[in-house]
Amino acid sequence: TPPRHGARVSQSLGAKARHVVVPHAGHGVMSLGCMPEVMQRFFDADDDAAALAVDVRCVQSLPRPPVFQPLKPQARP
Repeated sequence: TPPRHGARVSQSLGAKARHVVVPHAGHGVMSLGCMPEVMQRFFDADDDAAALAVDVRCVQSLPRPPVFQPLKPQARP
């Protein structure tokens, strides 16, 4: 999801929404790097304020995903 769409959803949900952008990533970020721990802390928070205060700075240091390589290279003419 492009960050701009996430921002629109977050804005429409109001003050209790949390929008986290993982650089260089698209869908399926929940298992990347520190994201499982970040999500667990968010869900386990005692209240809304604690959930919104979860530190997400670690996502800025996640490595860029590898370049996609086809499993079977195409034959060259």
